[in-house]
Amino acid sequence: MDGYLGPLMRDLELRDLQPSTIQQYNRSVRRFLKRVGCDERRFNADEVRSFLLEMRASGLASNTINCYHAALRFWFSTTLGRPEAMVYVPRCKFRRKTAMPEIPTPNEVVALLAAADPFSRTLFQTIYATGMRSREVRNLRVEHIRSAEGLMRIPPEFGKRRKSRNVPLGDTLLGLLRAHWKRCGLPGPHLFPARDGLGRWADRPICSGHANERLHCARIAAGIPKRLTLHTLRHAFATHLLEQGVDLRRLQVLLGHSSIMSTQFYTHLRTDILKEVPSPLDLLPV
Repeated sequence: MDGYLGPLMRDLELRDLQPSTIQQYNRSVRRFLKRVGCDERRFNADEVRSFLLEMRASGLASNTINCYHAALRFWFSTTLGRPEAMVYVPRCKFRRKTAMPEIPTPNEVVALLAAADPFSRTLFQTIYATGMRSREVRNLRVEHIRSAEGLMRIPPEFGKRRKSRNVPLGDTLLGLLRAHWKRCGLPGPHLFPARDGLGRWADRPICSGHANERLHCARIAAGIPKRLTLHTLRHAFATHLLEQGVDLRRLQVLLGHSSIMSTQFYTHLRTDILKEVPSPLDLLPV
């Protein structure tokens, strides 16, 4: 199997894809190879169709199956030099997510922060204060903080689509991060490092799964019934700013969106705000 995955990794790195994409493509092709073995006679469209149908029967979402499709298309076309094998293998129909995320109210954010341990609290506060993505905040380093300018610089290797951007720092968050650094005795350079097997600070950022697990524990302790993730705090940042009157164009810059269409997603209102809107029927003269 390594004889096929090795060249795939070489091509993925040469394409200069995001590390998360490289890992996902590698896992997808590895799973396909476990199914068909290393028999090149089974490297064909029929086997790919059967493989993807098995994924669908297992209950995977259409968008996830399309990720497998993209990985196999890259492998067949670029690494194996056999693009014809994927030409007539259809992708799943793209389905937009219709369910709105459950946005915590400001009071729920306060309760969540109060229930979190000090390390996690600072991590959550940083996302809520800046609107940073999970990968951006988890990879935050000391050199990214520009206190004199009141900004934090997200380098392209951690930004979405390898784009660098600035996010506001603010005096309150700067003070919280400085206190966090001293309280935890961080060796640097990561502001939110993982722990090694001996409980010491490791030279790598905390992983997404562990950070979300900390958020889940804080949510349960705070008695918040809504499903929350690190990305939900980014949603809360945008939604609460919008409710305070921040215009869409400024919000687009803060969130790092390439298109204003992405930012318009946040024009929805929280359900508790909707209940305060009067009905036209109630306004009719009696």
